[in-house]
Amino acid sequence: MNAKAKKVLTALWTYCLLIIVAFIFVFPCLWLVMGSFSATGNLYNIDGFFDTRLSVDAFVKLFTDTAIYDYPNWLLNTFIVASLSCILSTVLLIGTAYVMSYFEFRARKPLMKLTLVLSMFPSFMGMTAVYLLMTQFNLLNNLLGLVFIYSCTAPLGYLVQKGFFDTIPHSIYEAARIDGATNARIFRTITLPLAKPMIVYTALTSFT
Repeated sequence: MNAKAKKVLTALWTYCLLIIVAFIFVFPCLWLVMGSFSATGNLYNIDGFFDTRLSVDAFVKLFTDTAIYDYPNWLLNTFIVASLSCILSTVLLIGTAYVMSYFEFRARKPLMKLTLVLSMFPSFMGMTAVYLLMTQFNLLNNLLGLVFIYSCTAPLGYLVQKGFFDTIPHSIYEAARIDGATNARIFRTITLPLAKPMIVYTALTSFT
């Protein structure tokens, strides 16, 4: 068997294996989606594995019957918190990563080590301290407090973004400095356009 035939067989085997694995993970999701459109409105009363009687009554009831569960309000609150957390987290993460990647200062290495150690501890260890701070700032039981909780710990995970900024050649920054560009202008006109993929990645993960 020549090298080309081996390469084709290896590719076929790889794709078959990936398709099987993908099916195993996608099938339960597909079953849940089909079950949500069941006419019975209950996963335990589906007629067969995939119910042939489909209906959207469950979704209509979910958004209209708010006497017990106010789902539309829950969904709106979730969207508000996710959107504001996405914006604030992205700004803090990109700014932190850029500073750690571009600037050289004495506390840079100790700060990187400190943030790496702090990120190893589970977040619930600071629950009491966070609760006391939220109490002092009157941020309990409102959406803004939840946004701050989700966003303010985001800069600890800046290492992925920093790794991306490290790949940008410093010769570009030096050329801009020779032309008289300030740090703010370099960040705005050079770094941000080059970092669009990382910004999109950061925003999506923050929103999630």
